[in-house]
Amino acid sequence: MEAKQYFTDKDIDIITLGTALKYCLENDTLSFANLKDTYAYFQREGNVSKDMLEQLQTTSRECLRDHEPLNINQRDLSIYKDIIIKREQSHESI
Repeated sequence: MEAKQYFTDKDIDIITLGTALKYCLENDTLSFANLKDTYAYFQREGNVSKDMLEQLQTTSRECLRDHEPLNINQRDLSIYKDIIIKREQSHESI
């Protein structure tokens, strides 16, 4: 009842609340105080993650805009293909 009253008039994120409920059930922390604290923790972490993601996206766009693309050499895979072919042929002869 206490949880229902607390979360009814709040603007809650259902996914975060579900994550908090799952965490409390899995860790056998069944008090409302634990649920409230766990919800607040996951909500904070979610907001931090969103902020960090936005910052990372902004930074990567700036890097792409400000720098020339790198030339990357590709390794010749024929050596590895030859090894595989020789190994298959040796297994066929057995």
